[in-house]
Amino acid sequence: MSIMMGLSIGAYFMIPLICLEGLLYISCVKILRHSIPRMVDASNTSELILDCEYVYDANDIMLVVKWFHNNSPEPIYQWIPDRGVRYVSELLMPRFDMNYSVNPNDLYSKFRALKLKNNITVDLNGNFSCVVTSLAGQDIRQAQMVVYVPPQTFDFNYTSLPTGVRELECRAKGVYPKPLLTLSEQTTNSSNFHAFPKVDVNIHQNNETQYFDAVLRHRPHQSSHMGTVFECKLEIPQTNYIRRKRIKIFFPSSYVSSDGSSAPSLISSSLQSFVSLLLTLLLPQIVIIYLTINGYILL
Repeated sequence: MSIMMGLSIGAYFMIPLICLEGLLYISCVKILRHSIPRMVDASNTSELILDCEYVYDANDIMLVVKWFHNNSPEPIYQWIPDRGVRYVSELLMPRFDMNYSVNPNDLYSKFRALKLKNNITVDLNGNFSCVVTSLAGQDIRQAQMVVYVPPQTFDFNYTSLPTGVRELECRAKGVYPKPLLTLSEQTTNSSNFHAFPKVDVNIHQNNETQYFDAVLRHRPHQSSHMGTVFECKLEIPQTNYIRRKRIKIFFPSSYVSSDGSSAPSLISSSLQSFVSLLLTLLLPQIVIIYLTINGYILL
């Protein structure tokens, strides 16, 4: 339920005049700067402050500060200093700090900002606009804020299906907004990773939480060479969030199966121990999680 303190929204209507700017002064309200975070990790953020700093003079009677979210025609926050009126929408109310003040000594700017706390969720994702109006004029600033949630789990596995076919599976659960999963490989002949142009990626959104689950599957060629490294990369668009996981194929030799195709040979337990010791001595910075008998190392 929205809360209105002192006056309804519709009861305070104004038509601003054209704002004229002189060389040495500003004759009406003007926004100097706005502070809206570009990226917010909802899983690791306890409070947010969205601010809109402006200057005004004696011409700016009947000053009103409004905040809008996305394309809604109704403000999510409105403050009328001369009337002592503040309106807070249903979107903000569960997390809005009514006691926060930018400058308690300035009666016409102290409640201009939004302080949100304790319940930062993905429904705050989107565009925020600050509009300051008076009878002398109007000014507006807006910016996009991406509220994201890192994946609750992120796994990359290389398994053998019952048919004997080997499959790479990269899975992310509980992420927002819609993630981007890509698969690439690095062969022993190259120092760079090369992305696979076509991989099978399925994405599902939970209607209740709005979070996404994504699964990437790919069947690499059976003749993958020893030392080939596969990388699954997860990106959250419009943020700098990136996670990678890699699998290194270890094929000391191969054999021909009954259907005539080549396949990796199994690694003996003694060779596993030797390889683990050798890698530990030569590459101490790499943590080996496990070395399977199917011939790959997860890095």
